[in-house]
Amino acid sequence: MHKTSREKRNGFTLVELLLVVGIIAILIAFLLPVLGRARETAKRIKCAANLRSLCQWSYAYAAQNRGWLPPIHDAGHPFPYFISNSAPQYWRDTVATDLGVGWDFFYCPSNDRWTVMTNWAYPDGTASDVESVWGYSYYCCYSATTTPWNWENPPKAATPGGAQPVANGGRPWTASSLRDRPYYNVMWTDLTRSSSGVLSNAGGSNHVTGTENPTSYLPQGTGGCNVGHTDGSVEWIPQSRMQERWWSTNASITYRGYW
Repeated sequence: MHKTSREKRNGFTLVELLLVVGIIAILIAFLLPVLGRARETAKRIKCAANLRSLCQWSYAYAAQNRGWLPPIHDAGHPFPYFISNSAPQYWRDTVATDLGVGWDFFYCPSNDRWTVMTNWAYPDGTASDVESVWGYSYYCCYSATTTPWNWENPPKAATPGGAQPVANGGRPWTASSLRDRPYYNVMWTDLTRSSSGVLSNAGGSNHVTGTENPTSYLPQGTGGCNVGHTDGSVEWIPQSRMQERWWSTNASITYRGYW
């Protein structure tokens, strides 16, 4: 008895196989961006939780020290993400011990370029190093006479680099104690700075991409940043609302900080 043509077929034809592969490829093309956004959203939420913990730790310290916020910066370095590890406080290790976290807690999960042990134990990777480069910026406990960068005072001048149209009225730029009423109501933020106009992870930014506008010094691209305020709240600021807050030139490289 002869088998029919239908009985002889025991697999897919080439056309059917290509059709299935094509459908799978289309589904993957739709799903990959969605999955990528979901992963970044999860990282952003974890980053905000890290900042909230740092704000709570800072408040707990102030509550035990007559309202004074912790002066954890390395005074010899010109950037807000350099944290002192000098005696007698050893701030780097004190914060980690108080929060019960590992060193990677102090780096945003969206910025793996900065999440390296040589930043935590800077510059040569030993526990005795006197400073630590964190993946978040701490802006409290700076005064007008010791701030090693130039604060910006929005709204910015019509001509970049020109005189600013708004004065801070003698108020401190950021808080040194919970009693202060600073011009910038900020405590901790994402690492969000440009390096010679670049806002990538390598340049020093957690969630911001692209470059800065060379005439307005506003970030161009997508993303945003988490900002921890002195009232303990943590806010997500989209890149379209971010402004330049400070700038500094070091070794012929201009750095600009945003939130």
